Amino acid sequence: MERIVGGKLLSPARRHDAVWHLVGLGYSQRLSCQIVGLSRSAYRRARTRESKPDKYADLREWMHEFARDHRRWGHRRAWRNALAEGYGVCRETFRRIWREEGLRVLPRKKRKRLAAGTHRNVPAGQYPGDVWALDFQFDSTWHGKMIKICGVA
Repeated sequence: MERIVGGKLLSPARRHDAVWHLVGLGYSQRLSCQIVGLSRSAYRRARTRESKPDKYADLREWMHEFARDHRRWGHRRAWRNALAEGYGVCRETFRRIWREEGLRVLPRKKRKRLAAGTHRNVPAGQYPGDVWALDFQFDSTWHGKMIKICGVA
């Protein structure tokens, strides 16, 4: 079931979408609700509520625009900027809408640490044989014995 709707079925809205999808595939409403874990009355009631116009539609659009421009900023900073732009909404409502829209802060990328000794600038050789490089390689023979090879250039 998670494969159909893309993720876990946590919110009632996602459960409702899953039932709607199953009914569209030809399953009965009763069986679809039982599979998803949503009562049939909740499935029917959700349909009547969706007809109301969303009074936060412009705020939702602003949130998406803000999240696209400021990927590393979270809902608290976004809420302060929304207040500055004239969207008069309380912090809890703002956070609820932020979560409903699925907006998240991108995690920081881990910096790759350089191995010890690799950060120095190694001077280029001035004449042949000035700079030497070596490398160790490990291999095994056909009967399982490990061999170590040192390549020098």
